[in-house]
Amino acid sequence: MREELVLRVSAKALAPFIVAFALYVHFHGDYSPGGGFQAGVILAAAFVLLTLVYGVEAVQRVLPPRFVQACAALGVLLYAGTGVVTMMLGGAYLGYGVLAHDPEHGQHYGILLVEAGVLVTVFGVMATRGRARRADCAQQAEGGRRAEGGRRTPRARRVRRARGRGGGRVSELWSHVVASYNYWIVVFLMMTGFYVLISRGNLIKKLIGLGVFQTSVFMLYISLGKVAGGTAPILVDDPEAVYSNPLPHVLILTAIVVGIATTSVGLALAVRIKEAYGTVEEDEINEIEAGMAE
Repeated sequence: MREELVLRVSAKALAPFIVAFALYVHFHGDYSPGGGFQAGVILAAAFVLLTLVYGVEAVQRVLPPRFVQACAALGVLLYAGTGVVTMMLGGAYLGYGVLAHDPEHGQHYGILLVEAGVLVTVFGVMATRGRARRADCAQQAEGGRRAEGGRRTPRARRVRRARGRGGGRVSELWSHVVASYNYWIVVFLMMTGFYVLISRGNLIKKLIGLGVFQTSVFMLYISLGKVAGGTAPILVDDPEAVYSNPLPHVLILTAIVVGIATTSVGLALAVRIKEAYGTVEEDEINEIEAGMAE
């Protein structure tokens, strides 16, 4: 991964935001869409992303395997322990009303504790599974390199050609650009979509920006699933066969369906807003609503 400069920097920058979003989904799950299960998956996704980019060994120095395995057990203990505490306080199992001075506050406290247990368990299971899958892919890639008998992959040939065009830092920088062209495309599309999304007041343009942003995420995960020298994951009787990782591609198929559904809902809302306000410009809609409030 030494040559994946763009990917390494992007993953390190995105990970804190993914963790923050996981905490937001968890704490808002009491009274809005979200909860411990979704937050646990999102939190694990941050560390799975770092594992895919930096490798298993680097992430294990920050997140030891024993800690991850303990999380899977501690979450169940927290979930069940909350129910035991409610029984000891004279209530029913998971009857949260006895956890505070009034049932309403007790309900909030109990849900947060139970959802925290779900978050920790789901995080531990998903992080363990993602780490194991990354190790399997690394072993397959190593086997593929040995099976090639020293032949250079197309990526290695591109890097070698780029480095042969000059010396020094310029040549090294150019080799990074050429070798990581797909990730440069991802960054360009992601920033373009994000800029359109936040800078344009037209609702249709915002939906277009959202679609471009989603496409960049699809390309990122599809690129991560490709193993050098790997083929389609169709099992054959060859012990040295190397396969590309099918999991990101399967997830992106689902994400494409979700993206189409999201765009459809957004367009339907834009049509209704147009019928109600006569415009799809955000500034004009705000002015109309301000006039109606007066």
